[in-house]
Amino acid sequence: MKMKKRIGALLTGVIVALSLTGCGNKVKLGEYKGIEASKVICEISDAEVEEAVEEMMYDYITYDAVTDRAAETGDNVNIDYVITKVDGKPYEYAADSDDADEKDEDSDESGDASQSEDPYSGYGEDIVIGEEYVYPEVEEALVGMKTGEKKTVSAELTDDYVDEDMAGKQAEIEVTLNEISVENKPEYNDAFVKEKLGFDTVAEYEESLKKDLLEEKEEEYKYETVAQIIQKIVEASEFSGYDKKMYEACEEEYNSNNEQMAAMYGMELSDYEDLIGLSEDDKKNDIIGMVHERQIVEAIAEKEGMKISDEDVNEFAGNVYADYEYESADSFIKDYGKDYLNYYLLSQKVDDFLFDNAKLTEISEEEYNKSISEDGEEETNDGEDVEVDLKDDEE
Repeated sequence: MKMKKRIGALLTGVIVALSLTGCGNKVKLGEYKGIEASKVICEISDAEVEEAVEEMMYDYITYDAVTDRAAETGDNVNIDYVITKVDGKPYEYAADSDDADEKDEDSDESGDASQSEDPYSGYGEDIVIGEEYVYPEVEEALVGMKTGEKKTVSAELTDDYVDEDMAGKQAEIEVTLNEISVENKPEYNDAFVKEKLGFDTVAEYEESLKKDLLEEKEEEYKYETVAQIIQKIVEASEFSGYDKKMYEACEEEYNSNNEQMAAMYGMELSDYEDLIGLSEDDKKNDIIGMVHERQIVEAIAEKEGMKISDEDVNEFAGNVYADYEYESADSFIKDYGKDYLNYYLLSQKVDDFLFDNAKLTEISEEEYNKSISEDGEEETNDGEDVEVDLKDDEE
């Protein structure tokens, strides 16, 4: 899984741009060997193993339908809930043009757009009664209802579930109980791990799990250490420019990352940027910082004679395609693209080289986390006050 996280962090457009442009003579590398950095010595606690076991067991949970009783607090239920009136007046969601476009698309696919147009209602929602997934009044009404039953409840709309212009209004909500189910969790024991996971005993499985967790954590800390090293190399290097394609690709990746964050908060990109106080100058400096980091990676690879062959890409794909649920190595390569995988593997070589050639001081996780909390997030200012022209690649 850790490899997937690293690959997923890169955008195909960025990889293509880097592969096509090259850094040329736009970088005068500073010292990149013997950089001082911290190496975090970590361990895996029993609590972390238990958490990982719980996460694994979740994949094996099944749900049994309940038909002989009414719903109770703690039950898993599938419901529809629809706002029918607001402040005593019939309610119909007024979709804007964008919503209307989505409605048309939904209608083409399912033949019924009404089930997706109103963000304040829900259709086929899976919830656990009592865990505040929906309006409290709806959850209270579900207790005692039987499968197929409908009920209309009154509820005060709050900003937990609706926008400010709707909050505080009184609504009538029609709720339909489609299904009641109870969680069926298998017992975690030697028989389970032997049948499902291929280990003879729980102890054997947890020993292997602990090893995997440690490798993953060490890899994460190594990635952070390498990021610190590259930042120091950027600060010690001189940049005479950068290619327009590279800048645009990094800009696309930067905006895409922010759009994903905005979506997590249910916000538009501009609103999210206002929330975190991100100015246009900040954005430009951040993007230039990304460009410089990629220029450094390419420059080091070129100086150290690092290259990735087709055989390297094929071998990598052959080792991992099944982990990503692809049918073959060829389909994996086709989906990600050779340029994408080529640069990914090249950046891994550079990462390993920098880590192996750094002057590392060992510190504990506690010391590392304390230093992070005291220093706050590192700021990427390598693009600040740098005047360079965006030049089209002439190669």
